[in-house]
Amino acid sequence: MVKQRLKNALIYLIKRLSGISVDSQKMSPFPFIQNINRDLTQIKQPKALISYITEPFSKNIEGKSFHTNQKEAIQLLKVFLKYNFAVDICHCLEEQALNSISQKKYDLVFGFGKPFVEACKANPTAIKFIYCTEAFPDFVKQQEQKRLDYYFERYGKKITVSRHGKFYIPEHFNYADYLLYKGNSVTGDTFKHLKNISKQFPIAPAPFLNSNYKFEARDLEKTKKCFVWFGSYGAVHKGLDILVDVFNKHPELQLIVCGLWKEEIELLPILNENIVVKGFMDTSSDEFINVVNSSSFVILPTCSEGMSAGVLTCMCHGLIPIVSRESGIDLDNEEQYLEDFHVDYIEKEVIKWTNTQDELLSVLHKTTFEKTRSQFNLNVFTDCFERHLLHITNLKSIDV
Repeated sequence: MVKQRLKNALIYLIKRLSGISVDSQKMSPFPFIQNINRDLTQIKQPKALISYITEPFSKNIEGKSFHTNQKEAIQLLKVFLKYNFAVDICHCLEEQALNSISQKKYDLVFGFGKPFVEACKANPTAIKFIYCTEAFPDFVKQQEQKRLDYYFERYGKKITVSRHGKFYIPEHFNYADYLLYKGNSVTGDTFKHLKNISKQFPIAPAPFLNSNYKFEARDLEKTKKCFVWFGSYGAVHKGLDILVDVFNKHPELQLIVCGLWKEEIELLPILNENIVVKGFMDTSSDEFINVVNSSSFVILPTCSEGMSAGVLTCMCHGLIPIVSRESGIDLDNEEQYLEDFHVDYIEKEVIKWTNTQDELLSVLHKTTFEKTRSQFNLNVFTDCFERHLLHITNLKSIDV
């Protein structure tokens, strides 16, 4: 009995000395990473909080590709360190560390979520820079409801699966001075009503590049009958149910589905053999190369995005985008935009592109590959964020 008491006392002491809360009944699943680049010899070293994701800083991200935000988060930190910030990193969904964050002094608060808001409240004179990777949440909610209604109209089932409201709350934008959003002018228009935001800055994601991929001319007689849906969670949000209805009617065409979550498969009607579900697709794999080489189009009739990194990844490997304007991607050819999301319209567009002359498709394959790779990559992403950070902090550029 005495030994057990001594053991409990020792555990309590170790936790106290380690800064671990002994009152909390549950531990946070996310680490609160503090004092990166902290220099105790500097009295006025600027301090920043990044409220975003923590996975890239707590696990090995080499090898398989997961999400572009993994490598983008590392580049965001790199820029802060370049300008001598001492940085704390907190997950945007973190709640256990909110009390600690409220007691810390920051010169700049970056990101989103409750930690972002808590730090903004505690540091009213800090530069408050909200980061939004999708459109404004009210716009997302309205757009998504149209798709849920259309799903009910066709299948007679009400579903609650949604993407909105998971990371962004409209009220949180009221705490920000500046906005960094992923997307183009279509995305940017959803934020125009925010009067408290002094300046809005766009940024584009850095798509994945398969190092083994080499652009080659396709056998268009085969590939122009094959489309790829490259999405993630939110199948109805991203129009997959609509595409399934279309391709179920056309067994001569093929739809390859990449990124569909297992939990959402039951939302879709019966899938004919010409619809191939691949699940999660590792873009660094040979399987991904086989998929893009056997196809001509990436199609995404999404109701709302920031800027679709999945589509950009496919474009970097030569696939021709057929997308809604809400995908957040600028295209030179207006014909490649989907102006409606109803089944009959999407069906006509799909058939139109399968009947397009091979000469035009060959040009589009090559120009899409070349232009996307030059305009969207990690160097562009990093340089863009650095320019925006310098603009709001009045720091001077450093060449390294």
